[in-house]
Amino acid sequence: MLKDWKIAQVTMIGKKDSDPHSLENYRPISLLNSISKLAEKLIKTRLVAFLDAHSIINDKQSGFRKNRQTTDNLVYFSQKVCEAIDGQKKVCGVLVDIRKAFDKVWHSGLLYTLHILKIPSKIGFWIMSFLDNRQFRVKVDSIYSPLFPIKTGVPQGSVLAPILFCIYINAVFELNVFPNQKITTQLFADDLFAFNIDKNIRRLVVQMNRYLKSLETFCNKWRFSIASNKCSFTIYSPKLPKEISSGQLKLVIFGQPIPVNNNPKYLGVILDRKVNFNKHIEEVRTSCIRKLNILKCLSYKKWSLGSQQQLVIYKSLIRSRMEYAAPVIVTNQHNVERLHGIQYKALKIISKNKSLYCSNQFLHDLFQIQSVSNRLHELASNYFESAILKKNPIIIELLNDITFSSGRKTNPLEASLSITR
Repeated sequence: MLKDWKIAQVTMIGKKDSDPHSLENYRPISLLNSISKLAEKLIKTRLVAFLDAHSIINDKQSGFRKNRQTTDNLVYFSQKVCEAIDGQKKVCGVLVDIRKAFDKVWHSGLLYTLHILKIPSKIGFWIMSFLDNRQFRVKVDSIYSPLFPIKTGVPQGSVLAPILFCIYINAVFELNVFPNQKITTQLFADDLFAFNIDKNIRRLVVQMNRYLKSLETFCNKWRFSIASNKCSFTIYSPKLPKEISSGQLKLVIFGQPIPVNNNPKYLGVILDRKVNFNKHIEEVRTSCIRKLNILKCLSYKKWSLGSQQQLVIYKSLIRSRMEYAAPVIVTNQHNVERLHGIQYKALKIISKNKSLYCSNQFLHDLFQIQSVSNRLHELASNYFESAILKKNPIIIELLNDITFSSGRKTNPLEASLSITR
C-alpha cells in the first residue's frame, strides 16, 4: 500500500459532561484516505466471501454481518431463559467488558490467525501490508501534531477493521465446550455475553467460574484486557438464590469478584431476572415522555409545523425508541399496553386536541397510524419471517430446538409467531 494511505488524521471529540482538561475524556475520530477505503472494499468483498464459504465466523457473532442485528442475540438469549425458567432451571449470565478491544488487536496474532485459517495468500499479504507501518497525527483547529506510529489495533474508521476484529476474536467460541457442560457465548462485535443453564446453583457457578478461568487464559494469549469493574453477572430465575444474595457463591475474573447486577443493560435492553422487561419499558417510557416536549415546542401556534411533519418527527424520535427489540418486548403484553399512552399523548399534541375525552381510535383514524400493539406485533412477525427467509442461523436453531411453554412463561417464538401447543 502507498504510504499516504496509511496515515490517519485524528480529531479529538470531548465526551459529554466531562472535564475538558483530562485526556481520558476525549474520543479520537479517525479520518482515512478515501482511495484506500475503496481498495479495502474490494479486499473485504473477497475476504467475506471466503469466510462465508468456509463458515469460519461463529454463528453467535452477530456484529458487522450481513442480515444480522442486535435483536438476534436478544431473541436467542430471551428464548433460552424463558425455556429454562419454564423448566424450573436457572440461568447464569455474565456480561464481560473487554477494555479497548479494537485498539488492542495484536497485529502478529491477527496475521497468524489469518494463516491458520488458510486465508488466500494474496489477501493475507495485502492485509499484512495494510497493517504495517501505519501512522496517525492529531489535528486541533488548523494545527497538526507530528506523526506517531500505530503498533496495535485495527485501524479506526477503516472498512476492513470490523471484519478483521471478528476474525481475531472468533477463537473465544472455542471456550464454550467443557466436559459435561456447555457454555453459550454471544458476541456483537466486542460485546461479550456468556451464559449457562442448570438446576443446581452451585454447579452453575462452578461451571461459569471454570469458563471465566479459560477466558483469562484466552485474554492472556491474545493480549486482550478485561475491565473487571465493568463486568457483571445475573442469575435469571424467579427468585434470587440465597447463596448469591449472601455472597457465599461468587464469580471471579483475574482475581476480582464480579458484581451482581439484577438489571444489566445488554445491547440497549435492560434484562431483569425474570426477563419480563419491566425495567426496560420503564426507561423507554421515561425517555419518550421527555421527548414529547419536543413535539410541544414544535406545535406552538406561532411557529408550529404541519401535522404531517410533526408525525414524521414523532415516528423518528419517539416511536422508534419504543420499537427497538420488538420481538422480545411483545412477550409481555402488559408492557406493550404501558406504551399506548405515549402515542396517545403524542397524537393529541400533534392534533392540538385539548379535549379531556378523545378516543384512541379517533386519533389513529385521523392520522392513519397503527396502534402501538399492532405495530410491535407486526415488526416482530416481520423480523421472524425475514430471519427464516434469509436463513438466520441462530433463529433457525431456535426453531429446530423449540420447547413449548407450559404456560408459566411465554417465550419470544410463541409470542411473536403465535405458536400454539
